[in-house]
Amino acid sequence: MIKNPWSKLPIPNIRSSISALRVDSKNPWEFFWGRDIENKILLVLKNSQNSFSSRKIPKLKGLEVKNITNREVRENSLVFRLVDLAYRDIFYRLCIDIIESTNTASSEKEAFNVAINRTMRWHYLLKGGADGLLSPEEQKGLIGELLFLERQMLALFNVNEALCAWIGPEGAPKDFEIGNVCVEVKSRRIGAAPYIVINSEHQLDGLGIQSFFLNVVELNRASAESDDSFTLSAIAKRVLEQIFLSDGDLVELYENLLVSVGFNWEDDYSDYFWIEGANLFYAISDEFPRITAHQLHSGISNVKYSISIVECEPFLASEEEVRHVLGGIENGN
Repeated sequence: MIKNPWSKLPIPNIRSSISALRVDSKNPWEFFWGRDIENKILLVLKNSQNSFSSRKIPKLKGLEVKNITNREVRENSLVFRLVDLAYRDIFYRLCIDIIESTNTASSEKEAFNVAINRTMRWHYLLKGGADGLLSPEEQKGLIGELLFLERQMLALFNVNEALCAWIGPEGAPKDFEIGNVCVEVKSRRIGAAPYIVINSEHQLDGLGIQSFFLNVVELNRASAESDDSFTLSAIAKRVLEQIFLSDGDLVELYENLLVSVGFNWEDDYSDYFWIEGANLFYAISDEFPRITAHQLHSGISNVKYSISIVECEPFLASEEEVRHVLGGIENGN
């Protein structure tokens, strides 16, 4: 039976306060079991304002994660709050995992980031299955985005600009946006039905965008390792090394983006080899075959549809065209 460290905590009578109990005085970081006025159970990690990290806090089903600042005492509290009591047993396991995984952290800031990373790992573990790995389809999607990041964005922009332009991991409908140029990346199996799946009416909506490109990458599973094959981990590591050599301080930002899409370095993708085929670009204009939000009747949303690749051929653009448009931003045009 799962322990209940919150059982003896009273419900506080002041909205802004919580009942709290130190998890373990021997732990190097200040973790507390907590309960709020709405009788929700919490895990709280207290740290100084100097340890604050500006990274995006994940949004999770049944769980709220907030960083609360108390400027009077120059203190932060990273608060994990269980919203849905049906997940209480899982929440307890998550709390223990967070506490134990931060034991080896060398600083409060590192403990903060480890706690967030473990939360995201649990999120994708519950979503993806027992091994916690990204599915083959998710791997293909991430590989396509990493290839574009490596070959185009990091080649044309400084590391900070390139990584900040990668907005897909934060839940944006488009994968890359810089200035008024957007790029959506789609990965598909070589030889599959000649269609591209679009996940919403916003994904190819160019409202307010000056230039918009669709990048379609063909990827196939390989039966074994070869000179032409690669794994997701190998691509992620190659990009990491490039970022480290250019600006090592931004490695954390890159790793946070990877965590946001469910990738963790300790996950084993060695059985998943991929081979790249064609890598094509299409310029999206008013005539491009697509569904956009303003075309839909009121009350219709979350539209998922497929586009014929044959119908996209008149809109083919060269890699040089894409780089020229992106290069115009880099040059201030």
